[in-house]
Amino acid sequence: MCRGIDRYSAVRLFRQSSRIPPTLCGFAALPMKVETQTGDFHGTRGRTIGDPEGLIDPLAPRVHVALRVDAERFVSEFTARIGGILG
Repeated sequence: MCRGIDRYSAVRLFRQSSRIPPTLCGFAALPMKVETQTGDFHGTRGRTIGDPEGLIDPLAPRVHVALRVDAERFVSEFTARIGGILG
């Protein structure tokens, strides 16, 4: 991870950014499912699952999912933009 930024903080920063340049991340259109139950034959409630083969639910909608992130560049650009806003 980035120096001085723990994983949780980096994920929060990433989620809060509203406009992500396409060169910053590797994206894929994947069918996604959200677990609604916890227990036997289920994952953890709220967990999102990518299903590239459509085996879990062939009718699941495809969504734009970030699979890779240039973390160093993201933190650098994010702090520069915030610095520009705060002056």
